[in-house]
Amino acid sequence: GLPEIYDVGMLTDIGMKQLQGIGQFFKQQYLSIPGFPDKFNSSQFLFYSTYTDRTKQSQFAFVNGLFPPGTGPVDDEGQFVFDFGIQPIPQESVSEINEFYMLASEYCPIAKKSYQQYWASDEIKELILM
Repeated sequence: GLPEIYDVGMLTDIGMKQLQGIGQFFKQQYLSIPGFPDKFNSSQFLFYSTYTDRTKQSQFAFVNGLFPPGTGPVDDEGQFVFDFGIQPIPQESVSEINEFYMLASEYCPIAKKSYQQYWASDEIKELILM
């Protein structure tokens, strides 16, 4: 069974670490492209999850890998504004009625194929098995 600290449907520490690793992978793949910012900008990024605690935790872990501690805003004296240099990143949750928008791979054959290829890639398999 699950350790007592986890309720049914909660993200485990292993799951959090895996999602953080996937965020780091995305950072390496996409935020290293010239013109992509390495710091959060609300006009360029928007993160959604469902209302369940597990998906909110998943979103937080992924975003923490994408924009890790030590990359946050600094004040006029060059000191991080927040402890550990975290970036305050707004995270949105969608109502159950709008969840189908987040499931493009279920409704679009092209997105479904891309989704399947992504999850079958060696890089993602390696991240998941960390």
